Amino acid sequence: MIISYKVKFGLMCVSLVISLSLIEFALRFYRLGDDERNLLYEHHELFGWFPQNDINRTFKGAKTIQVNHNSYGFRGSEFNLNTKKKKILILGDSFAYGYDSEEDEIFSQILGNELEDYEIFNLGVSGYSTDQELLLLKEYFHLINPDLVYLLYCHNDWYGNSVNHVYNGYYKPYYILDSKTKLIRLKGIPVPKSMLHLKFEYPLLYKSKIAIWVTNLLHNNKIVEITENPQITFEILKELKSFTEQNQNADFKVGIVGVGGTPGLSRFLNNENFDWITIDKYLDEKFFTSSGHWSRLGNKRAAKEMLDHIQKIK
Repeated sequence: MIISYKVKFGLMCVSLVISLSLIEFALRFYRLGDDERNLLYEHHELFGWFPQNDINRTFKGAKTIQVNHNSYGFRGSEFNLNTKKKKILILGDSFAYGYDSEEDEIFSQILGNELEDYEIFNLGVSGYSTDQELLLLKEYFHLINPDLVYLLYCHNDWYGNSVNHVYNGYYKPYYILDSKTKLIRLKGIPVPKSMLHLKFEYPLLYKSKIAIWVTNLLHNNKIVEITENPQITFEILKELKSFTEQNQNADFKVGIVGVGGTPGLSRFLNNENFDWITIDKYLDEKFFTSSGHWSRLGNKRAAKEMLDHIQKIK
């Protein structure tokens, strides 16, 4: 029996629809989840991602919290830039941001209540590594003009500083050590958008797993994923210290937070004369939520350790 071209074409179209439906169904097993880097933040060509400004909404991590970003995009109330008090600028990742913490529970709020002669500016951004925090400091230092810069260093920065891709697909800037000048050099900018950002910006389109799959083939697969020597972390820390103390004439302190370890960190900090402490000396579960971030008690302990450190005469 001879089958007409119209019938063949119709069968081909039906087969194509069935095939695409099966692919869509199969790809849905690969869940693309939402997190604070696309729900509360937006893509940024320099930093990789940056908090949305002037938002007030709930967010659920290990617990549901209320999140408020000021007009600059940072967590909490509006910055008082005209204060006559001394200023402390805090850098850090999700520990500094207050992941799993209500605003009044965050260590920086507690610290501000204790240090009446200081104004606290918490520039914590969830997910940032030390390299992004260096960029953030250089971008905002002259807006705030702090007397003290306090860095919360988390051990996962050891890995984060060595790559241009983190958290299952977010792209970020990175530094390399120039072999001639022996200075760090910024690479990877402008930072490309990740699939996770595209999914948030075009939710209807990227409800389709086929659209995600095609975008990965045509866009993401062209982005070269970089892995550098994690020793670059020490060079970034030296640049943070040098920029703050020598170029800007402010004090610089470091607090080590969270679990894990960074090979040779203590020796490096001591040899380079950093003013530093370990905030999370004891890893009792009462100090952390199920996501590994500070609980109410963890924030209180962090505030006390930092208060003692800040008031300590160097």
